[in-house]
Amino acid sequence: MDSEATRTPGSMRLKKDLSHDAVNLALQGEWQRATEVNKAILELFSDDVEAMNRLVKALIELGSYEEARKALDKACELAPYNSIAKKNRARLDQLAADADTDGSSPTQKNKKTAGAPQIFI
Repeated sequence: MDSEATRTPGSMRLKKDLSHDAVNLALQGEWQRATEVNKAILELFSDDVEAMNRLVKALIELGSYEEARKALDKACELAPYNSIAKKNRARLDQLAADADTDGSSPTQKNKKTAGAPQIFI
């Protein structure tokens, strides 16, 4: 996972390129591909909170709330005061509460309430 060997100039360039790709995919609404790219970043850099936040956003957009919650818990553990993680948690909690109160499918509710991608990227 995250070791000194992965912090070489070449690996940092790869991280930067993958991060750029992940942001562009999210801006295009390519949530599944954005999820895959962010997971690839986290395989190399397990403590990358920015990639975790992007992954959470993508998973929320896909309606994968349980997986989003796991990634969000890890992000909050590593960076408890991270404002993007706090916004993601509030959104995830609201989506779960909305689904509980009106009986709608979380995915249906998610599509109705999806915000601008750049807010969470």
